[in-house]
Amino acid sequence: LERFAWWLLARDYAATRYRERTVYLHQAVWELSEDRSCRLPGLVLDHLDGQPRNCRRANLRLVTRAENARWRPPPAGVPFKGVVE
Repeated sequence: LERFAWWLLARDYAATRYRERTVYLHQAVWELSEDRSCRLPGLVLDHLDGQPRNCRRANLRLVTRAENARWRPPPAGVPFKGVVE
C-alpha cells in the first residue's frame, strides 16, 4: 500500500488510482487482510469508530447498507436522529 500515492476525497476517505479505477484505502486494507472480499452482494464496509481516516483492519467490518446508515450521524442542526422540524 505504501507504493501508491493516496489522497483524501470528500468525507475524508483516502483513495488512489489503480488500473484506471479508484481504489479506497479501507477496501484495500480489508481485501489484503486474510484475502477477504468486500464485494459481497448487499454488504458494505463500515468504520467501527465512524472515522474514515482510521483504516486499520480492527476498525473495519462488513454490514448491510441499512446497518451502515443506522450509524450515520444526524444532519447538522438536528439534535436527534429522526427528528424533523
